[in-house]
Amino acid sequence: MNAPAGWYPHPENPGMLRWWDGTQWTDQTKPQVLAPPLAPPKRKKGLAVAAAVLAVVGLVFLSGIFGKILLLTSLALAIAALVNKQRLKGLSIACICLVPLGFLIAAIASAPSPKSEASEPVAVVETDYKELTDRDMALIIKDPDAHKDERVVIFAKVTQFDSATGRCSFRGNASAVPVDKSWDYKENIFLKGGSGGVPCEELKDYVEDDEVKVLATSQGEVQYESAMRASLSAPQFRIDKIERLSK
Repeated sequence: MNAPAGWYPHPENPGMLRWWDGTQWTDQTKPQVLAPPLAPPKRKKGLAVAAAVLAVVGLVFLSGIFGKILLLTSLALAIAALVNKQRLKGLSIACICLVPLGFLIAAIASAPSPKSEASEPVAVVETDYKELTDRDMALIIKDPDAHKDERVVIFAKVTQFDSATGRCSFRGNASAVPVDKSWDYKENIFLKGGSGGVPCEELKDYVEDDEVKVLATSQGEVQYESAMRASLSAPQFRIDKIERLSK
């Protein structure tokens, strides 16, 4: 061995060091102390925890702008935690999923409720409803939208009241005045209950071929599809009061 004097691994005893004096081995030995392996650096977890806390508080105050700001901040922190490869990856992903869900819940909660067909009917004062002439009826048929919100008296024969029209509306042939013969009802119209008119439940006893007197409010023109798949239009009226005529 051609080496300077010093401590070297023992050639016969692994784990020990032996002194080499530059020319030969001596009897001096000592244990070989190995340096411990370097531990990998611990990854931080602060961003993920902060994101989770802000998300929870944001959900508590979801209805106000403060809650929405907290949710957006939580989302930013959760994304930063993933980008920086911090610990608690699952918690960061949960926050990222939770924030959009919170905004969706807020949007649903703040959306206006649709008006129910069973809403309170308008008060009916019969003198507020105009009795029509044939010419008045012709003008409404010609341009329904020009007569929207007018309150009128209509006589009609039910021509369609089925699953296609629904339980709260029906199609009929109308006249401005009472008629003696059912074929004298000539004008095609739609009559609809609910949403301020008579409750839908009150229409359950009416069927096709019934002749009725209706106090109605004009709602303009409505589009519908015929049995032959043709696109048609007709005036629509809200039923404020209805009675079956004796025949």
